[in-house]
Amino acid sequence: RDYYPYWHPSPWRDIAVITDDTTRCAYYQAESQNVKAKNFCSNAPQFNTEASCTAGGGTWSSEPAFGLPAPVCLDAAIVSPQPTLDMPKINAWTWQLPTVAVESTCVLRIRYNISSSAYDGWVTDSTSNGVASPLSNDPTWDLATGTAATADPSVKLKLDINTDEIGRTFSDRSCTFVIRPRLTDVTATIVNLNVRGARGNHVENFPNVEYAFVPTIVQATTDTAIHRQVTGSNTAPDGAGQGRSGTDRTNFVELDAANRNFFPTFGSGRMISNTTILIDQAAQKVTTATSPEARQLFLTLATVAPNSGALLDDAPTHADFGLMRYDNTGTIAYMNSRSNNFSNRLHKGIINITQGSGSGLLGASDPRLARSQPRTPSAKKQSLSTGAAVAIAVVITAVVMGAAALAVGYLLFRRLQGSGRLQTSKSSNTVSSNTETADSCS
Repeated sequence: RDYYPYWHPSPWRDIAVITDDTTRCAYYQAESQNVKAKNFCSNAPQFNTEASCTAGGGTWSSEPAFGLPAPVCLDAAIVSPQPTLDMPKINAWTWQLPTVAVESTCVLRIRYNISSSAYDGWVTDSTSNGVASPLSNDPTWDLATGTAATADPSVKLKLDINTDEIGRTFSDRSCTFVIRPRLTDVTATIVNLNVRGARGNHVENFPNVEYAFVPTIVQATTDTAIHRQVTGSNTAPDGAGQGRSGTDRTNFVELDAANRNFFPTFGSGRMISNTTILIDQAAQKVTTATSPEARQLFLTLATVAPNSGALLDDAPTHADFGLMRYDNTGTIAYMNSRSNNFSNRLHKGIINITQGSGSGLLGASDPRLARSQPRTPSAKKQSLSTGAAVAIAVVITAVVMGAAALAVGYLLFRRLQGSGRLQTSKSSNTVSSNTETADSCS
């Protein structure tokens, strides 16, 4: 795993390479298995070349390319910063999800390869191990000769060098989420409102970040469907925070205003009233904040599940709150009541709603269709439904040292209808159409 591109077959589909040496972009892209077949030695995997493979009694075999576009190659220095409410900026790049026809599980992998300018890593291989190594652990340097100290008298200084930390994969992270096909006849643009971060203060969970809603500020219209869903944990490293030790939980509770830390009483807020919600694939209008449907939605967003406790300790780790569309304009502020800490950390979000055209539908049962004769979405809207790209942001927190590259790839499994079996996908488009994420990285 310490090399990229791989010279043998890999199950990973390459998405992007983010590097501080863009002169090698053409090489990275041409060598990706997305576009190039890869060879391997059958029955003798220790051999890496055809000559050594056949001499060792193996069979030199080939696995075809995935038939996907070459990975994107980006300059790490100019990956666009993304402003957030609680951080000045983070480096991020947006990836359009693969298209799926059935619910599929995606494994996303981010690998940070670090190299050193102390030697040329492109011409250094296993023959440079041992005494031939260009570096040694913790050498004592002779300032008089400019070489490693060998005898007295000399002016000596000891260097702190660990060769295990140079020229290697410095970080290898992966996460799993589900991609679902878009629901039939849902033409509304879907915003996936999720949560990022980890338990603890900014020192304890570095290089992660403290809790935040993503997007922190949602710019929506009355045609936008907001999909609230969160993933917590029961095995988080312990750190500063509320609730049971080692756990993460999230809820959505309306605030009087973004600069306040108290929430209005049930029935007086704006987060529930004048909305259309999708329940069991049927769109339902919630006209008042005190209706039975509004009360149920209010309790679900606030408590996640019955008997969760005041700090949500007994709530499930994952919660999917479904699709909601705001039918009136305005601004709504909300927070996670468990982790928003007045003196230490901010866990709030804002939804700004402006007027739309009235075209964003939540299925064939959308109450908007009752205004006139039942209609089928126009060809243009159908095209938007099946062609709207859904994207997730790949957040880059690696620090570039020397010549380094960060490789991003994914592995897709398809859940077969009518069974619990999973099968790997041999080919998949890298540009999404009618898909949305159903779970977050954990």
